[in-house]
Amino acid sequence: MNARTYCMLSALVFAALAAGHLLRAVQGWPAQVGGWQVPVGLSWAAVVVGGGLAIWGFRTMARSGA
Repeated sequence: MNARTYCMLSALVFAALAAGHLLRAVQGWPAQVGGWQVPVGLSWAAVVVGGGLAIWGFRTMARSGA
């Protein structure tokens, strides 16, 4: 796997993660890990971090050429 493919795949995974968390935060869906109720604020943080990593991956892919 070359660097361009890796960046594209990583960016798509992070974009999907961010989209899922955005959907959960907007819809107010509950999430529970073990016995712990996950706050919606954590999903908002995941949207920012995942979205940032997705953008970084897409920009790196574009700069790698080919």
